[in-house]
Amino acid sequence: MDNGTQTRAAQPEDITLYNRDGVRVTSRVLTAGNRRYEIRSLRELMTARGRRNPVHVHASIVAGALAVAVVAVALHIGTVAWIAAGIACALPCAVLAVSGVLASRPYELWCSIHGDQVILLSMSDGERYHQIVRALIRARERARD
Repeated sequence: MDNGTQTRAAQPEDITLYNRDGVRVTSRVLTAGNRRYEIRSLRELMTARGRRNPVHVHASIVAGALAVAVVAVALHIGTVAWIAAGIACALPCAVLAVSGVLASRPYELWCSIHGDQVILLSMSDGERYHQIVRALIRARERARD
């Protein structure tokens, strides 16, 4: 050491691997909203699907119950009743199908941090979710080096 300067071990550069809509993954840190996690502290990353929206669950129960009731009534009436029953069953089933598409189960990313199970992310956009997971995998690979 000359001139009184100290040398430090070269720190790897902090590279941004993903940065969009409040989620940022760098080679050292995951930031999601106002939460910040060191990549090296993330253990046992796990993906899961969250619970269905309660509206979707209730819509399925109502559609099923209505279909059973309409068919039970239509059995005792003629052809016109069957046509009406079909129309009456089609509407709640269509609403159920649309709600199933619009209210899909969220993608969740969990991990173990210092022994505690923590949810890092929860979102319904599958493409974005998988981009973030891939960025985290790359960040963890860089953290090992």
